[in-house]
Amino acid sequence: MTSIYAFLILSLLGLMTLTGCNSEVSRPQQHSQQKTAAPAASRQSVSAQLSLTEALQQGAADSVVQQLLEQGAELNQPNQDKITPFMMLAASRSPQLLQLALEKGGDATLTVDYQRQTLDVAGFVKAVYGL
Repeated sequence: MTSIYAFLILSLLGLMTLTGCNSEVSRPQQHSQQKTAAPAASRQSVSAQLSLTEALQQGAADSVVQQLLEQGAELNQPNQDKITPFMMLAASRSPQLLQLALEKGGDATLTVDYQRQTLDVAGFVKAVYGL
């Protein structure tokens, strides 16, 4: 049953990323600590974020994605569809890249509200990758 759940979430996140859905990203309310974004991202970070988002959407090689992660690409900033690069990584990449993204600050507490269902990225990551 867990593998079916994981497959459905993976498919839905992939579809949402490719089709540009109207979704909402939110943090679970039970978390008492609220992370704050940096007031202004550096030009390199924004450039790396755009490159990471584009690389993930275009199916770039894992080596390209790894290089962008190591350069400090922003992982938690939602795009116009409210999907973060970390969510895209969770939906489409290897466990090694996902682990690197977690080490580089990927926020697995984010959720996506899509058509009355909340997709829990942390639950998805645990179900699929056991991280």
